[in-house]
Amino acid sequence: MSEPKRYKVGKIGTTEMIDCVSYADYARLKAEVERLNNESDILQKCCEHQKNRIERLKAEVERLTERLGGVRLIVTEEMYDELNTKYLEQQHELQNIALTARQILDEKIDLKEQVERLTKAGDAMASGLQGMAGERPKALADDWNAAKEGKQS
Repeated sequence: MSEPKRYKVGKIGTTEMIDCVSYADYARLKAEVERLNNESDILQKCCEHQKNRIERLKAEVERLTERLGGVRLIVTEEMYDELNTKYLEQQHELQNIALTARQILDEKIDLKEQVERLTKAGDAMASGLQGMAGERPKALADDWNAAKEGKQS
């Protein structure tokens, strides 16, 4: 806002001079004062609201402190760093465990596929032995079928 132009005007019958401004400047200054007063009222209400909020939060802290039996937990930066380091170590350990579990699962899948291939090959062998003449091939086929069922031959 620009400064209003000031005029020196003398009082009638005296040599005393007083400062005056034009009516337009006066009206503009009066509007500015009103605007600032309104802003002041708004800021005052906002300040009161924040004070009330602070009081509510203090009461909540007090209530929670009582609920904890008067124990207050103060976490220093050093404690935070230590906890964060432990968290990161445990997270790394869990990632290693997950990787190991994945490797074990992959190995189990590979072994299962291998067992299926060997079982098919054994069944084909036993089928071929059944078609052969003699006691020995039939006994070997019977041993294979018993072993598949988990029986001793």
